[in-house]
Amino acid sequence: MIAKYIQTRIPSNFYVFIAGAYGALNAQSPEEAKKLAKNKKSLEEAKKQLLTNVFKNLGLNGKVYTTYDLWKDKEYWEILQEVIGKIDPEEISRKVRKKGMPMREFPLEILSSAREVLNGELSYWSSTAFYVPAEIAEAIWFKQKLDVSMKIGPSDSETLYDEFISKYNMGIIGMTQPTSFESGKLNEKLEFVPPSIRSVVPYIGREYQNRVSFSDNPADIAIIRKRNTPSFNRALKLAKFYQKIKSEEQKNDPFSIFDLIKLARIKK
Repeated sequence: MIAKYIQTRIPSNFYVFIAGAYGALNAQSPEEAKKLAKNKKSLEEAKKQLLTNVFKNLGLNGKVYTTYDLWKDKEYWEILQEVIGKIDPEEISRKVRKKGMPMREFPLEILSSAREVLNGELSYWSSTAFYVPAEIAEAIWFKQKLDVSMKIGPSDSETLYDEFISKYNMGIIGMTQPTSFESGKLNEKLEFVPPSIRSVVPYIGREYQNRVSFSDNPADIAIIRKRNTPSFNRALKLAKFYQKIKSEEQKNDPFSIFDLIKLARIKK
């Protein structure tokens, strides 16, 4: 929606990057990495179709890319090779604090063209720490290949990447994290965790989170409204903004939000 607003005033292109396949770097074993990559690849293609529909229905100038669009490009790995030469893997590992697996054991066939470029450099990295230079290289790839000047993303969950990306003369637009109401539940120790409102990643949903989704219909949205969830309130603000851009007549709240959801569907 922000991209559409900008494009009505400034000639520009907008590119969406779906980076779900990076999740394979969180694997604890080669077998798990292969399984995650296979699953994430199919999910990425589904998301690409959904967002391509949004582009068409909004009349946006730009394109949707997936992880494998970059991974199959040898130039991406050449950029990454340059990036990892400037970063201390031990320092990144301390900041990430996630246990992964040594990259020397990682099944490189998952990473498409990586084997054509990367060799001994990987032996110093764990898979979870390697996630950081991989994300940084992604931003640089977009800058060099498509002349992208600004990166838009969550302000809180991507600060580690943004710290490095800004050094490559790319602007950063940090968006506030959305929130979700989480019902009370028992944790692994069978202790009761009370209901709470927590910050969430906008593009990663969990089953237990009460959030508006692209699969909802007006009745689903009405139920979420009754629960007065942060996700509903955020979606409603966006819906009102969309109506203002389109100069459309105001509708009741669930149908206003449903108009946004329909943007992700193929028009018949």
